[in-house]
This record gives sequence, structure tokens and C-alpha cells, in this order.
Amino acid sequence: AVPGRGGVSVLDTVENTAPFNATGAPAVSVPCGEVEGRPVGLQLVGPPGADGFLLRAAASIECVLH
Repeated sequence: AVPGRGGVSVLDTVENTAPFNATGAPAVSVPCGEVEGRPVGLQLVGPPGADGFLLRAAASIECVLH
């Protein structure tokens, strides 16, 4: 949500995933910690069919960060 704008709209919840849902590309978000008390994440996107590779990459990154 945008600070000072109030609640979360439906568009706020899908803006980072809609393009990949529409194209069939796998995507995963990796938690990376916090900055000034707010959560920060890294989104990885791969070509269609690369789900397993993407999950392994996300798991590897998460292991390094935590």
C-alpha cells in the first residue's frame, strides 16, 4: 500500500504477480529481511516450465540470506 493512502486495494495485491499469471511464467518471492522495520523481498521469475529450477534457486538464496 502507498503510505498515507489508506487501505490496500485489489490491484495492490496482484500488481507483482498478474503479468506472470497471464504468461504462465513461474515466479517466487524470497524474504530478504527488513529495512526500517518494513519487509523486503526478492522476486525471481523464470521461463514457463522452469518451476523446479526457480524453487531451487529461491531456496539457495534464502539459505545464504538467513
